[in-house]
Amino acid sequence: MIFVDATGRRRRLLGVAGFLVTLFAALYMGVVGAGLVRASDASLAVRATVSAAPTPSASVSASAAAG
Repeated sequence: MIFVDATGRRRRLLGVAGFLVTLFAALYMGVVGAGLVRASDASLAVRATVSAAPTPSASVSASAAAG
């Protein structure tokens, strides 16, 4: 037996559900895309610094490499 929906309610319901899923997917892709664009513009929070004065660990490793 084949079920036939003469009123069209099932088709309308599936159409609305499909539209909502498509809308959610489009919004999600927009949020992910915006996050990727913003992440490429972001700078590093911690920047490396170079010190002219040798640290104790640097002088120990330098003397170990020389000797």
